[in-house]
Amino acid sequence: MKSIIHNYQRAIRRLFSTLLLLFLTLPSLIAADSPINEGKLQDILDPKYYDIDGDLLADPPLLPHLQVDPATLVISIVPNGDEHAYAHQLNPFFNYLQSCLQRPVIFYPMQSSYAEVEAMRNGSIHIASFSAGALIHAVNRAGAIPFAGKGNEDGLLTTDMIVIVRQDSPLYNLKDLKGTRVAHVNFASSAGHLAALSLFPAEGITPGEDYEIFFSGKHRQSIFGVKSGDYDAALIAQEVLDRLVLLDLASYDDFRIIYRKGSAPFAAYTYAHNLAPALKEQIQNCFYQYRFPEEMQRIYLGADRYLPLNYQEELETLFQIYTPQKLNQEID
Repeated sequence: MKSIIHNYQRAIRRLFSTLLLLFLTLPSLIAADSPINEGKLQDILDPKYYDIDGDLLADPPLLPHLQVDPATLVISIVPNGDEHAYAHQLNPFFNYLQSCLQRPVIFYPMQSSYAEVEAMRNGSIHIASFSAGALIHAVNRAGAIPFAGKGNEDGLLTTDMIVIVRQDSPLYNLKDLKGTRVAHVNFASSAGHLAALSLFPAEGITPGEDYEIFFSGKHRQSIFGVKSGDYDAALIAQEVLDRLVLLDLASYDDFRIIYRKGSAPFAAYTYAHNLAPALKEQIQNCFYQYRFPEEMQRIYLGADRYLPLNYQEELETLFQIYTPQKLNQEID
């Protein structure tokens, strides 16, 4: 009898929660305040989440018992092809986070942006950085909440999208790419794919029609592929080439830039939407208070801190370079 009553009460609570969620969500279905919400992006947020305030981000769970406060936090960074070495350089920051958050912080390397998004969606990671293109997918598919980006006292840092060829290449402009092999990074990469879909047709070249696309998987693999002759050209983020040169893994003398478009934001740090409010605030404070040691400043090309990041403002910046329809088509 007690079991029957317990099940009945639980069913009533679930029904009440569903009705409450529907009531609170209804206004956002009727009207949207932000200009961005008028576009297709307002329909992209996965049905798993809801957006009552219309900020294009997944709202935290309404019921406190659905909010999580993990005893151990798992963090991931943008996959760049050498995650373990990169994580070693970030060890001082991870150690600081453990102390600041007063709980273990585990770095979990990912092999692709897609895997990173799925890991946040299923709760395997709690904090993750995403590149500009993958960020939109992470927000909509995994409920990621952007809160910080790399910067310095002058503000958030950005990077250019560039097209590189070998220094001895006969290619000198975009139209010369017709009939060639061009490395793109992956479907979610902003500088490494999406920018070309939006910008190149106006320059008289259509990716996938005028030249063959080869997805390398990572910016650095595109760079090395051009140097070795596997690709005739590559679309990359300037930041990645700068970092490889800094680490003596590449030389500017090996390449020539035939196209440049800027500037897109660097990667953004996010946390899972369902973290407990107090933990979210603590994570933000820890990030904003941290100052990079010399080695981190070196690999982050002059950035010395994490600064607050506004997702809607970042979208506006991206849309100055990337056509929203192209973003939607690629991340669906």
